[in-house]
Amino acid sequence: MSQVYDYCGICCRQFSDKIEHVCTGAECKHNFHLTCLLIRLALQKKDEAIASVSMKCLVCPESKNINAVLTSINTRLGLLKIVNDKLTTLTACMDKLQEDQITLDRHVLQLEARSCSNGDVDQQETIIEQVTERLCALRKESTDVYIEARQLELESRMLNDQLVNSGIPEIPSEDLIQTVIRLGSMIDVPNLTHDSLHYAEKIGKKGQSRVRSIVVKCKSPQLVEKVPLYVNRRYPSSLFKLRQGVIKKFPNINKNNIWITNSCVCLRITDGSDLIKVYPSMDLDRIQDSWHDQVDVIKQQAMGYLTRPEMDN
Repeated sequence: MSQVYDYCGICCRQFSDKIEHVCTGAECKHNFHLTCLLIRLALQKKDEAIASVSMKCLVCPESKNINAVLTSINTRLGLLKIVNDKLTTLTACMDKLQEDQITLDRHVLQLEARSCSNGDVDQQETIIEQVTERLCALRKESTDVYIEARQLELESRMLNDQLVNSGIPEIPSEDLIQTVIRLGSMIDVPNLTHDSLHYAEKIGKKGQSRVRSIVVKCKSPQLVEKVPLYVNRRYPSSLFKLRQGVIKKFPNINKNNIWITNSCVCLRITDGSDLIKVYPSMDLDRIQDSWHDQVDVIKQQAMGYLTRPEMDN
């Protein structure tokens, strides 16, 4: 038989006739002040407070099924067994790694003893230092060339909407825009109009015997792409100077095989030979060595072709 409680299960004070109280519907039959229930459950209505304790008690722990508890314990024990098996496997792997480490250390000691016995330690260290210095120099050189190529490429993009017309005689007070438009009609570029051009101006110092070039700034880079190749696009001045230096350094190479791109000067020794890229910071003597090597290969191939025995008919 359930015990009858004469005090509140929340505030533990005895009941009085003046204060209304509620009994829970659970087996414990705990009683509560209605006011304590409303405050504990943060409710405002009496019916809601009574309904909340009609089937369970607020102060008694909920009863649990013993079978469910045992099942949960067995599941966790199974997980512990799996963890233990994995730890055993990891321990075996660690033991194997330690054995391999001991073997490697023994091999290293043998190699060091062998190199010391040959008396080549100093020579090997010198070679290693030379190779390291060479690698550092090559890494720095490649980085410098990359930065230089990137800067030239960005500068070329800023100039990709400009053309350079050279060799046109100067006429005092001439309308350069109109001159460029007439030139466009002569080279089959009808899109060169007043609406497609920003401005046209002469560049360079004015002289009596010198004909200055005309720089034309277009409103769209796409218009520049439609212009024939014999009308120069504007590139960074350093690339034009580099091309002149390459032409002077290699007078035997056809000038048509030396041209400017967005970030470098390209050249081919002969038609079909390997492409060589030249940057302003590069040493032209190294390019010359590469050029002589390619010439030797071409000569050997030509001699081999000329001395090839004729096939019987």
